[in-house]
Amino acid sequence: MEAANLGAASSTMGRAEVDVLIDRLCAVGHFDEDPDGFIGLALEVQALIERPVETLSVPTWFYGHEPSNPFATHIAKYFSNSEREAGLLAIAMAGIVFLAGGPGTMQEVFQDAAQNAYRTFGHPAPMVILNPSGRPRYWADSGVMAALDTAFTDDDGARRAGWDLLADVASIDQAVANLA
Repeated sequence: MEAANLGAASSTMGRAEVDVLIDRLCAVGHFDEDPDGFIGLALEVQALIERPVETLSVPTWFYGHEPSNPFATHIAKYFSNSEREAGLLAIAMAGIVFLAGGPGTMQEVFQDAAQNAYRTFGHPAPMVILNPSGRPRYWADSGVMAALDTAFTDDDGARRAGWDLLADVASIDQAVANLA
């Protein structure tokens, strides 16, 4: 989430300026390893963004160990992760790019698949599964692709809505090309 908000906040900056911000952020490890260093550095980088655009972070209140997103100008917390994800997936009409993650990411993938297959919000939106560099079969090896194949197949063997919008890709350029 921080990456999306940082990208939006720095969208008025040049590529070289953004690269400096990213390089600076790489100087500290994960939040769990050094919470104060992580937040302090993020706030330093946020202060370097001269004209931030308005951005929204939508974290879940349940995860108290996660800090508020320092690159968001507005924060809207949900008390339930499933409600949060349902809302975010509902408004992502141009599609979603899924990156390797934990249980929350898996939940989002299958919740999006169900919303697409059942056309919960009128029409399906692209689901782009981006494999990490160096691990071209991440999603296949995890069993996610096989499970999605099953989820998008009805009892008669026909494909459900949204199957044609599912893409398993290896690069950011391919991911962007598959969004609506």
